[in-house]
Amino acid sequence: MTLQKLLQRIARRIADTPVIGPALRAAIPNLHLSHRWKHPFDKAHGIEASGYIDQRRLTIDKDFNEKINGYMGVQPSVVRQALNTLPDLKEYSFVDLGCGKGRALVVASEFPFRHISGVEISSKIARIAQKNALIIKNRYSSRTKIEIVKGNAVDFPCLNRKIVLFNYNAFGAELMIQLLKNIERGLEQSIEHLFLIYHNPRCGALPDSSPAMMRWYAGQFSCDPSEQNFGPRIENPTVIWQSVKGAYPLRHAGADRMILLTGVQSTALGNTISEGQTPSPIVSK
Repeated sequence: MTLQKLLQRIARRIADTPVIGPALRAAIPNLHLSHRWKHPFDKAHGIEASGYIDQRRLTIDKDFNEKINGYMGVQPSVVRQALNTLPDLKEYSFVDLGCGKGRALVVASEFPFRHISGVEISSKIARIAQKNALIIKNRYSSRTKIEIVKGNAVDFPCLNRKIVLFNYNAFGAELMIQLLKNIERGLEQSIEHLFLIYHNPRCGALPDSSPAMMRWYAGQFSCDPSEQNFGPRIENPTVIWQSVKGAYPLRHAGADRMILLTGVQSTALGNTISEGQTPSPIVSK
């Protein structure tokens, strides 16, 4: 064993200790993005959904990779809180757009969805998600089965007449426009009602501009204390839209809040906070 590998092994063992590990992750920015730092949720469920993968490594199509974002697993408690804002989940199917390794799908399996599906463009990551789905199926036989579809996330499967779409900033404005066109087309045909959960909504102005969509919720969920230092230091906002068709009349207070994002210069969002400015509140009236 080389000296470098020995030092790496010692550092990992120190950082995995219950006292030093959290302090180390808090002190070093983005340390949680390393595949070596396994999220507590992943450990508890026996899955592999941690780490970060740059978008340039996701497909062999370099032009397409410019339209998507890299993989990083979402905080489970954020997904859980977002889903708890929705009514009548037994009537809906759940689809994760750009599901990555499938962590959000595992959280969705805690809820009584009719179907649960994830769409992932990367063959390599889709295989990891399929492996994770099999682990959850074997561990929790009573849960709704998780299915993984290899493909472009904007072409989401219409498995049911009522659908919840989840997007953790998986792609940019060009693909978001295509997704909204597909949503509008689906609503003209077989879809009776749809929710779109958009976490870290970099292109949130686009669903706001769609005549087929209206706001349901806008806010900023705090992650569970056990998840701290395994995700962004300041949790991103979450905005939820519902379709005008079949809309529930009683939406959440503050649903029309302005979206403010840190460190972004986006043509899709006119309201941003530049790097170096105070980032809180990220979502405000």
